Order: sequence, then C-alpha cells, then structure tokens
Amino acid sequence: ALITTVGRALVDRQGDEHSAPVLCAAMDGSSGRLETLFAVPGILGLLFDGRARGARRGEPCVHELAVRCCELMSDSTLAQAVAAGLLRPETLSYILGRGGSATALRNVIVKAPQYVGEAIRNGLPEHCARAMFRSYRPDHAAAAECIGTAARVCAPSDVVACMRFGVLAALADVLGKRDDALVRATVVVALCVFATRDEAAFVRKARAQAPELAAKLSRMCDVVAKGSAPPLPPGNSIGWRPDLDPDVEGTALRLSFLTDVLHGSTGKAVHPR
Repeated sequence: ALITTVGRALVDRQGDEHSAPVLCAAMDGSSGRLETLFAVPGILGLLFDGRARGARRGEPCVHELAVRCCELMSDSTLAQAVAAGLLRPETLSYILGRGGSATALRNVIVKAPQYVGEAIRNGLPEHCARAMFRSYRPDHAAAAECIGTAARVCAPSDVVACMRFGVLAALADVLGKRDDALVRATVVVALCVFATRDEAAFVRKARAQAPELAAKLSRMCDVVAKGSAPPLPPGNSIGWRPDLDPDVEGTALRLSFLTDVLHGSTGKAVHPR
C-alpha cells in the first residue's frame, strides 16, 4: 500500500524531492516491490521516458530512483522498462548522464543481452566512454564492464559500433589514471573482447584513438612478470599492485595477447578465454 500510494503521489506531482527518496528506501531488493511500483499508472513513463525529463521536478531524486530500479529488475520488469523507453537515446543519456549510474546499465546488459543491439545503436558506447572519462571513480570499472559485455554479446555487425566515440581512448585513459588492480583487470578484459571479436578493427581503432595503448599494455606486462610493482615516482601510470588481482594469471595472459595483437604478432597470439 505504501509503495502504491507514494508512487501515485510521485506521478501526480511529476516527480518531487520527497516521494522518490521514500520509494528508493522501499526498494530493498524484493522483485515484488518493484512489480508493485511498476503497476502504478504513469510511473514507467516518469522514470524511463527520457523525453519527459524537462517536465519533471526533483530531477536528481527521480534519477536516483530510476537507477535503483535498473539495479533490481527481473526479466519481466526489465521488459516493461524497455517498452516504456529505457533504451531510447534520450533515456540512455538521462540514466548515464550522472555519476554512479554506469552500474545500472551494466546490469541491464548482463540480464538482457537481447536488447544490446538497440542500446548500441542508441548511444551506449558514447555514454560509456563519457563515464570513463569522468572523474567519478566508481563509474570507470562499471562502464568498462558494460561496454565489454555489450561487445561480447552483440551481433558481429555491431562490434565496430561498440568501438566508436573514443571508447578505446577512454579505456586507455582509465589504465593511465587508475592504480586499482581490479579496475585495470576489468579494462583489460574489455579490450580483449574487442580484440577477439574483430582483431583488424580493434588494431585500426586503437591506433587511431589511443596510439599510446600498446606501450601502456607492454609496461603492464613487464610489471606483472615481476610479480609486483617496483617503487615508482609519483604520477607514474603503471604504479599498481598486480598481486592484488585475484585473477592475475588470467590478466597476464590477456596482456600478452593484447600486446601481440597491437604489435602485429598475430601468428603467436593465443586468444585467452
């Protein structure tokens, strides 16, 4: 009853700073509660029709609620959100336009790969690249995983589209500014997905967007081979601890594969799984 009552109030007021936080708190992970909220007439359009954002009040609070819903969706509620406009260009821009929201779209792609082609065509790569270029640190790994997942499950004809809008430059940028082993490992996985799905396009796009990527990956290979990072001067972009990566052996194989690909040693490159 509470969710229905507050949901109706949110729709009647076209979003406000009081109702949305109450609903966020009520979304405790129960799919039943999300289904109850989505049954409120008008709520899906309010949350997921990006074309209506200018008419909403309490915009940050409504955005937070939309992101929270994306994190909790089941197959059925996700289908409802997509039908309401979740993957429209305007809505992708709205959802990914604020820090901390890349995780939400990553969850959507993981749960519903059948929608990935639509998301790619409607601007997902561009928004993931922007999220990685942003200074909001939690977005980096989530955006890298999101675009990597999209590239892995999309149709072959969509792989090159995933590398548009400076995506490879953004991934290289994260490697240069983040010393977190797990973030770097996530970026390396995403790069491997591109390289394994369309090697020629990956090499071409990497050289155009991120000519420094091959050198960065080679230095990372050297550090991994030594088992841990040596003392490095402040600001060194390879000063991370590979021993904190739980899959350091897998990361080492992927780095070796990527450096072989980018240096043209395709004859000895072994595609990591």
